[in-house]
Amino acid sequence: MKSHRLALLLLGAILVIGVGIMFLWGTPRVKAVYPAPGATTLPAGVPVRITFSRPMQASSVTAHLSTEPTLNGKWTDQADTLIFTPGQPWPNGITVTVHLQAGARSTGMIGLPMLNGRTWSFTTERPRLAYLWPSSGPSDIYALDPNSGQVERLTNTQGVLDFCISPDGLTIYYSLSNADGGADIYHLDRLTATATVVLECAQATCHAPRLSPKGDFLAYERIPMSQPGQIAFPQVWLLPLPQGAPVLAGDSANQTQSPRWSATGQLAYYDKTRQGFVIQDSHGGKADFFPNQTGEGGDWSPDGKFFIAPEIFYVPAGSDQPTATSHLISFNRLDGKTTDLTKDDNLEDTGPAFSPDGSSLAFARKYLDITRWTPGRQLWLMKSDGSGARQLTDNAFDNHYDFAWSQDNRRLAYVISNQAKPTDPPELWLVNTDGNNPVQLVIGGYAPQWMPCPQTIKKRLTLH
Repeated sequence: MKSHRLALLLLGAILVIGVGIMFLWGTPRVKAVYPAPGATTLPAGVPVRITFSRPMQASSVTAHLSTEPTLNGKWTDQADTLIFTPGQPWPNGITVTVHLQAGARSTGMIGLPMLNGRTWSFTTERPRLAYLWPSSGPSDIYALDPNSGQVERLTNTQGVLDFCISPDGLTIYYSLSNADGGADIYHLDRLTATATVVLECAQATCHAPRLSPKGDFLAYERIPMSQPGQIAFPQVWLLPLPQGAPVLAGDSANQTQSPRWSATGQLAYYDKTRQGFVIQDSHGGKADFFPNQTGEGGDWSPDGKFFIAPEIFYVPAGSDQPTATSHLISFNRLDGKTTDLTKDDNLEDTGPAFSPDGSSLAFARKYLDITRWTPGRQLWLMKSDGSGARQLTDNAFDNHYDFAWSQDNRRLAYVISNQAKPTDPPELWLVNTDGNNPVQLVIGGYAPQWMPCPQTIKKRLTLH
């Protein structure tokens, strides 16, 4: 009897140990995390990936996970990996800490819990200014940290025509010259530094890529190479992403150019044939029309309600020919009304650029009266309703253009070219929006854009 009891006790102990081993072996654990602990200088839109030893209940994981700072976002379940994509980019230049508490459960009938939690941190990059260089020859994209002066070369192609940055800073689309005399469009993944062609244009120049806010369409200009007896002109096209066939945005007989998205998903482009801006969504439907003779680039307000562009006005000049001037005209997309923000015929205003918070406009201004006229246009700021205009620069021979606001609304990057020395290369500069501390950044640099791009970032959401 004693031996029988001993055998039963031994068998029970073995069963308990076996069950315990199976429990410990079956409980989920974290196998890998991304970004790696201690990773630095990551793009602000970097996602968080957690790979487990077995598939997990997504709702259980999210209930046990938190981040500092706290951001809203979207969870994606891919087998044994959960991916968190922030709804807005993380703040620049900070340490993000991820806390995963014990208790998150796996899938299955039993749904075993994690016994151990995991905490790790990574650091986002500080705001950087992307630009093209050099202006004197085949260009590439570079990124500059204005605080440290550190420069990173993002492409090594010697043939980039132009580029755009996704709102999260993770992707750059750029136009690159090809061997056929045209230009193709490429996609640069900043996390992997991998460049892939997304649109081959062969004997056509595809350039001016512009990514929609949701990342589902890429607008661009396409200019076919001239053929005998034919006139080639640009047209705006839409490329559905990640894969799709290009679709013409406007009338097939019309010359269209300069695509630009609003943060709410409307596309504005200039129809030279009709002499005005067409505003439509990516899926067609009713389009608004904003008459305009210049075709110069305009800009959207961050809320997508207003589109502002320069327009030509002719001022009588006695018996002589009328004098042409340029005013900034605001088009209200909701009611179709326009407002003249310049108002004064002695002023020539161009190059509007909204601040990320929508409160201000940067623009270039030149006086037309004899006493104040200068060869170059200066950098000015005013409120978005046209009031409170103030001058930031005063270099009579320099034209100021390509204005790019920093995400915090405190700094403006811009390009200058000396009207008295047209062979000199352009210069990339930076100035505080109070007019202080103007700094020359790069000789021969041009087309500045901040990473991430504040023009397409809505107000940052922080949830507690």
